[in-house]
Amino acid sequence: MAQHKNTIERFWTLVDKTNTCWLWKGTFFAEGYGAFKLDGKTHRAHRLAWFLVNGKIPKGKCLDHLCRVKSCVNPKHLDVVTWAVNQQRGDKARLNAKQISVIRALYARGARQCDITTALGIPCDQVSRIVIYKRWTNIK
Repeated sequence: MAQHKNTIERFWTLVDKTNTCWLWKGTFFAEGYGAFKLDGKTHRAHRLAWFLVNGKIPKGKCLDHLCRVKSCVNPKHLDVVTWAVNQQRGDKARLNAKQISVIRALYARGARQCDITTALGIPCDQVSRIVIYKRWTNIK
């Protein structure tokens, strides 16, 4: 048990608690989330921070970074939501209704999704969800 306690103490030494976000200073996954190895498995640091402070994340739920900072592990900046809500919030944080309309208009005129992605600097999967009306369904 002492080894496990030392591992948890080591986890918190890799966190820079600023006035707002608690920034991860350890290693990272390729997509920008913190990574921490515990019991032979690499975990997302924000999920582990949530667990250490609040307990298990309910089955079928995920954590949404309310601050939109992937390296933040502050449990107060994390909200337990469904995957769909997390995706929708992320889309809304980056795009507005006018941008959604422009994306759909460009696609309707024959622009390729990869060209829209390059021009607007947003992920390809996000453009795809927009043009097939999987996201932002209330906007034409």
